[in-house]
Amino acid sequence: NLLYRLYGGLFDQVQVVSDQVRDYVIRTDRVDPRRVVTVPNSIELDRLPGPEKRLPRSTWGLPEGRPLITTVANVRHVKGIDTLVRTAARVAVAHPDVLFAVAGRVLEQEYHAGLLRLAEELGITGNLRFLGEVENPLALLAQSDVFLLPSRSEGMSNALLEAMASSLPSVATAVGGNCQLIEDGRTGFLVPPEDDASAAARIVHLLEHPAEAERLGRSARRLIEEQYSVEAVMELLMRQYDRLLAGSE
Repeated sequence: NLLYRLYGGLFDQVQVVSDQVRDYVIRTDRVDPRRVVTVPNSIELDRLPGPEKRLPRSTWGLPEGRPLITTVANVRHVKGIDTLVRTAARVAVAHPDVLFAVAGRVLEQEYHAGLLRLAEELGITGNLRFLGEVENPLALLAQSDVFLLPSRSEGMSNALLEAMASSLPSVATAVGGNCQLIEDGRTGFLVPPEDDASAAARIVHLLEHPAEAERLGRSARRLIEEQYSVEAVMELLMRQYDRLLAGSE
């Protein structure tokens, strides 16, 4: 932080991935607000698998026919996977056949071991799968019913971008760039971090109201197409460079 404060005045422009990170940089690093601009992460929409290229759930050892709640995140404390486990226990009360899948590498072994113990204590080992690193998470998202992102902190989540581009209804914590991507009740649902009760309530609601889940997924996809495609973000980035060049003449 000290270095940022010392050298912040040397930059013509500081680019950040979300408006929430922009606020942080201005407040904490004391960078001139006029120099801080948001250039969000983006997604190549043509990477999404069409219906003819979708893989069966058995590709990841998952059964067909069960409600599938997917999280794409490396297994570490900041990603809130312990909240996911508690959320799964609550959802399983209403939907005993629900399945929660976590796609991501285990980066904190002790934390992962604690998650397994917690799942056993809560009696939901049959409702939880740790898939490890998945080669094609977009294909997994295409077979899911709901996306859950229980992170304690985020900049701009690529996983959430991918889920929304996949027309999935998403439940995410109200942290960082999640608040920029999701307008609560329109492009998904926001819940407080570490609030497994709220997350479970939203997931149960989506499972029991498929028409609303579909509506949220369509709105999410439309937002990504308009503002977070590679083309849209590249156009924004070029405008920022044009502005910098015009100021240097």
